[in-house]
Amino acid sequence: MNPTSKAQRLLWSALTCQRSGWSRPVATNSKLTVWRSCIRVLTVSSVLLLLVSGAASQTRHEKLQYPTSGDPVSKILLLRIVRAEDERRWDGDVRSLFTARNANVRTRAALAAGRIGNEEAVAALIPLLEKDDEPEVRAMAAFALGEIESPLGADALVAVLEDSKDGRLRARAVEALGKITAALPKEQATRAHELAGVVLDALTFEARRRSAPDDLTVLLGLTAVLRAKPDNAGPIVKEFLHYSDPRVRADAANTLARLKLKDGNEELRKLLVDDPDPIVRANAARVLGATEDKPAFDELLDRALKDKDSRVRVSASRALGSLKDMRAESPVLRHANLLVAKNRPHHLTDVNEALEISTALGRILQGTADIEALGWFSVARQWLSYSAPELEIALA
Repeated sequence: MNPTSKAQRLLWSALTCQRSGWSRPVATNSKLTVWRSCIRVLTVSSVLLLLVSGAASQTRHEKLQYPTSGDPVSKILLLRIVRAEDERRWDGDVRSLFTARNANVRTRAALAAGRIGNEEAVAALIPLLEKDDEPEVRAMAAFALGEIESPLGADALVAVLEDSKDGRLRARAVEALGKITAALPKEQATRAHELAGVVLDALTFEARRRSAPDDLTVLLGLTAVLRAKPDNAGPIVKEFLHYSDPRVRADAANTLARLKLKDGNEELRKLLVDDPDPIVRANAARVLGATEDKPAFDELLDRALKDKDSRVRVSASRALGSLKDMRAESPVLRHANLLVAKNRPHHLTDVNEALEISTALGRILQGTADIEALGWFSVARQWLSYSAPELEIALA
């Protein structure tokens, strides 16, 4: 054995001490002295070995091994953090909390950095994102990078999406990339296109994975697609129109509506009539109106007149206005007359629906001077005491 480190040399001394102390007869006092020396050497060498192995373990692990507690953030410390947020102040006081023993403190400090929005915080947030030993802290670091909207954090977020299997972390990373991509200036269009592709890839992975997709990643991924506007997003987004969670179906329809994508219109015509969730039906109507889907006229008219939920009726009426199909005039006017006949000018649901119908009629009958419609406008203006600008605009 050829000991090289200090710990190895001490251990070697202990072993040598053992051999020399007990291999030959010695006086009782001398033997006791040797025993005590050996015990001291063995104790010191054991401690050193533990320290060396701990340091090696620290080097091996990629994550920061902070001794973590889950205690609530103290009121005094929380006050310091909130004051820094209010002052939009990023400094060493907030930065120092990133190495706090308490994981809740690190999480709250990361959130503060995002709210403050100073790009200088990115360099401190990236190690939290990459190496902190608490998933919640890493997820909040990703969220904070998205709030700052700096492209300096994009590469670290992309790496998380490629390597991590943690649902919360992936969800916040794709959300952050959507925000960063949307904030990039036109001069960085190439970079924006690259990041938008990463966002779409993350959503594609959730759509095609064999195990159950992560709901939060799907929801935040749909919003990220809406912000990043990647090419050819429609075929992927429409796959979530069949999702079991109505919130996902509604968000998928919202993304298609906002981006005016027609890829899911065939499925949306069915959802408009059959989906049990009113928000899904309302968003389906929005897509069909935004994309001016003329084959959906019958379904839109049916929901505008008969749906039990006023939100669906309003969205369908608005969509009919986008189609500008004259066939809607008579049935929509009959429904509008029924609303006015109820004489409930203080009933917000009736008023809102009547205003949406007026806007739709204004678009459908633009430039026609239709006598029946003009008569309804006259009655509706009196009904609302000539106080609704929507009616005046539609009449004009």
